[in-house]
Amino acid sequence: MFPRECVFLLGGSNAMKKAALRYGLLQEIEVCSLALPATSSLQNLYEIIRNKNNIRQALCVISESNVNDCYNVMKVKLDIDYMVDIINAYYYELYKINPNVVCLIIPINKYAYDPKWSNVFDVICDAHVKNARNYGFKLVDLRLAVSEIKPRDYKFFFFDPLHPHDSFMSHFGRNLGNYIRNNQFELGSNSSFSPTENVNYSILRAEELDSENLVEKSSSMYSENVLVLKERIRIPPKYKGLRILGVHTWCDGHCKLAIQNSNKIIIKPLRAKSCFNELVDYLEIDDNTYMWTSNASKSTEQSVNVPIDKDFDDNVNVCSLFLGKGLMRINLEVKEISTGNDLSKLIPDVELHISSTQKIFNSMLRDSSTAGGTLGVVLYKAAIKIESHDTITARNLLTIAQKLEPNRFKRAIVAKLAEYNKILGPGAETEQKPETGIENRKGGLRKPGLGSVGSDLNRDDE
Repeated sequence: MFPRECVFLLGGSNAMKKAALRYGLLQEIEVCSLALPATSSLQNLYEIIRNKNNIRQALCVISESNVNDCYNVMKVKLDIDYMVDIINAYYYELYKINPNVVCLIIPINKYAYDPKWSNVFDVICDAHVKNARNYGFKLVDLRLAVSEIKPRDYKFFFFDPLHPHDSFMSHFGRNLGNYIRNNQFELGSNSSFSPTENVNYSILRAEELDSENLVEKSSSMYSENVLVLKERIRIPPKYKGLRILGVHTWCDGHCKLAIQNSNKIIIKPLRAKSCFNELVDYLEIDDNTYMWTSNASKSTEQSVNVPIDKDFDDNVNVCSLFLGKGLMRINLEVKEISTGNDLSKLIPDVELHISSTQKIFNSMLRDSSTAGGTLGVVLYKAAIKIESHDTITARNLLTIAQKLEPNRFKRAIVAKLAEYNKILGPGAETEQKPETGIENRKGGLRKPGLGSVGSDLNRDDE
């Protein structure tokens, strides 16, 4: 049986970054991550469907996806109403599987984007908040953290427009983990809502498409059987009438997937490594639905962080297809959040974090005159000054310094960065195989090993 004490973490890169939210949580509780980078709430829905038995017996679920939901609308051109339907469907199913949920709303740097982003972001966030209130979930709206920040100070709070600084998120993660560990009996939904309708979701795994020609892909966190599409593969007619909502792949490089039924063809560009991509266009499986690698074809729709107008060389490696009859439209009641469900008290002192970052920045400026005028060296010296009390931020500074310093001081930067990685575990630029661990997905999860909590949850991005 999977341990009741485990907490499942769902979301995208804000949930995955090793030195941020996840790092803070792991100081207090046992965490099992189902997050993948640049994915929307549809990937969350896919994960809770295929891991429902383990999630059902877990202590609780921590969920964040509002940033990537907005990103998929703006960059992939998913219809915003469809995205809201995805969000509603996700929470509807999550409530049925495990109502012990903590919903996180992550802020973005609204000044870094066109005003249209703010409008879309508000609609997406409102959908998440409304669902959290409707089902009686715990809610932490981190937008409160930036509501009083002056525009000129945003650069001291955000690592980039879509990610708050690791040090702030790590601090918050530890607060949240401590709350969950000490208030287990307070968790649980107090909603009177009773789901009655069922949507027919199905997961078509690679094993069912071709059980004799599978390849195993694995990383520090995950393991999946994949089918390398070297020829056209027919989707079994027993799935006739189901819509292809998304596709989970694990490719060696950028590639393009073709899916065609009797009336339509979709050419979808895919990223390397384990990723989940939402299909923008509607395609329903019929008696003659096929898929294959089609790198020379022109893409018919976009994907996150994949060029749309280039030819690729790698084969598509399919883990599974996420199928459904469609997404049920759910009418939610507008409710006020109860006092016990509002966890905004866990948000760290934002002014303190901004002040700390400003001091580092000012220190860098003062040192620039004696550092040979090289920004990489300035960042290196700033990291040395703060490493004793903020190793996470020190590593972030050196990660940037490594990219900026061309020759003279790079060896020292790389050596010091290796020291930090040994202390914290590798960051986004490196990867390390686990000694033991909580999870290693192959269409599910294995039980924890006997090592330290979360010892294999050690990478930012796959």
